[in-house]
Amino acid sequence: MSALERDGLISRHRGRGTFVRPAGALVSAKTRITHPLLGYEADVRLVKAESVPAPADVVSFLKVARGERIKRFVRVETVDDMPLAVVLNYVTPDLGRRIPARALRRHSMLEFLRDRLGIRFGNMRQIVAARLPDDELASLLGITLTQPILHLRLLVPDTADRPIEISDTFYRADRYRYELDAVGLRHARGETRRSSAPVRERRSGAAGS
Repeated sequence: MSALERDGLISRHRGRGTFVRPAGALVSAKTRITHPLLGYEADVRLVKAESVPAPADVVSFLKVARGERIKRFVRVETVDDMPLAVVLNYVTPDLGRRIPARALRRHSMLEFLRDRLGIRFGNMRQIVAARLPDDELASLLGITLTQPILHLRLLVPDTADRPIEISDTFYRADRYRYELDAVGLRHARGETRRSSAPVRERRSGAAGS
C-alpha cells in the first residue's frame, strides 16, 4: 500500500479509508505562492488539469452551452502542512489550451493570465457563501462531509467584459476567516476594505509535558 501511495495511485486518509486516484489526477511537488488578491502565502499542489462538461452554474458567465467541454484545474493550498483550501478554475477550451498545467505549479491563475498571456482584467465580482463539501472536496481538504466550508467564487472578465475564468475556492471553515470593513456608510459610495487570513492552529502542551 505504501508503494502505491508513493506512486500516486492511491490516497489514504486517517479515519476515512483508502481511495484510488481518478484518471487524470496529477501528483506534483508543492510550490509556495502568494494569493494575488487576498495576500496570504500558501504551498500549492496541482491535483488535476482536465476537460469536463460545463456545470450548470458556470455556463451563463462563461457563455458556453451546458455540457460543452471546458478546462478545469484543481489545486490544493496548504498552510503549516495542513490543507487550507481547494481551488477550482474553469476556463473556456480556447483559453485552456494556452495554459500548460506545469505553469500553475509556479503561478496563481490570475498571475499567469495577466503576466504570461497579457490579459487585462475588467471589474471582477466575488461571491461568498457557506456550504457543505462533496466527496472530492472533503477528501482533498481532509474533512468529513458534515464539516462546513467557505466558498469564494470569483468571476473574472477582461476589460471588454468578455469572460475569462471562474475561480471557486473552498476553504476549511476551521482554518480561515474573511473580514470586511465598511467605511463611510453615511455617503452614497462608501469605501470598503477587506482582508482574509488562514487561522493558525493553536497548540497547547499536554499535561505533564
